[in-house]
Amino acid sequence: MKIKLISLIAVCAVMCSFAGCSSNNKKDDANETYNFEEADQNYGDVVHDDDESFSLPMEYDSRFITNDIASSVADYFYSVQTKNLELYKTVTIEEYQSYLINDVYSSENYDEQSFLDALYNGIKNQSGDNFNIKLISITDFDNDEDTSGAKDIIQLLSDLTNEDYSKKVTESAKLTLAFTVSAGGEEYEKTNQNIFILKIDDKYKIVTA
Repeated sequence: MKIKLISLIAVCAVMCSFAGCSSNNKKDDANETYNFEEADQNYGDVVHDDDESFSLPMEYDSRFITNDIASSVADYFYSVQTKNLELYKTVTIEEYQSYLINDVYSSENYDEQSFLDALYNGIKNQSGDNFNIKLISITDFDNDEDTSGAKDIIQLLSDLTNEDYSKKVTESAKLTLAFTVSAGGEEYEKTNQNIFILKIDDKYKIVTA
């Protein structure tokens, strides 16, 4: 089966740009436990595959990425793949989505569903009809607000809502992703895609930027 590199989509941020992944990652056992010294290792030294627990198969370092984070990432991209607006709204921030639709892409005259359809079409145009996201790998993790850029996202949300979003966000991180997408009997790979994840009211929300 032929492997091609594709560009998934870049809607000001709507599926973003990414940083690299290592081909030398070790896979872990789902039931394995880690000692303190292992917790000091770099992200990606131990990688966990899970193709049953989430809406899409996921691969990530479970010492850094919780099941809740992995679930939100999977649900975000599954909602795009299935054009499921209700699911999409559960893992995105309403004010940020309104900003994208009404300001960034105002000339497109999107509503919520047509904006989601545009995300779907962006992947379809690169991979083909009836595409299937076969795997999402979280290849890097940065939870430092200053180096990750999450601080700027939080400030933008504060400006959009006229409230101090830093008091609402209890966790933030930039995740680097890689995808395997199949369509028409071929597989396509995309690496170095960045998204942000913010924990608000005990729920993880996805922001593309």
